[in-house]
Amino acid sequence: MSKYKFKINESKKDSNKYKVVTEKPKYRMEYPKFRFSYYLCDNKNISFKCIKNVKKFYLLFKNFKKYCCLTWEQIISNSNYHAHDVIWTLDTLPDVIKKLQNKEGIRDKPLFQFNPFTKKDPERIIGFFDYDNTFQVLGIDKEHNIYH
Repeated sequence: MSKYKFKINESKKDSNKYKVVTEKPKYRMEYPKFRFSYYLCDNKNISFKCIKNVKKFYLLFKNFKKYCCLTWEQIISNSNYHAHDVIWTLDTLPDVIKKLQNKEGIRDKPLFQFNPFTKKDPERIIGFFDYDNTFQVLGIDKEHNIYH
């Protein structure tokens, strides 16, 4: 039996069903592609507005460039990147992200986070992989409060 599971919400009544996947998700074999279709730009706590330091922006985009030379599997397997799934039902998820769970095309996708800065920095990019295996950036968890 595989260790990979994806939460499938077929209806609001049955939110604990899982589809067991027998192989690694396709996105893990690919190089990162980022999209901002669901980016929460108007939320001051989750959008990139919470980054006040210009050097952090420089490091963010420098690391995005570096990530694009690695596959997601390489990123996930390196503990420096702190890359892993996040469960939708966590009490620590901000309401603005929890509301996205009800959107068609999003609710069946597990949330995912990774560290876009240095190992010692608490910030995490949070998002999900869409049907094209592109990482949809929702925003940034500045203090790493969404998932520990």
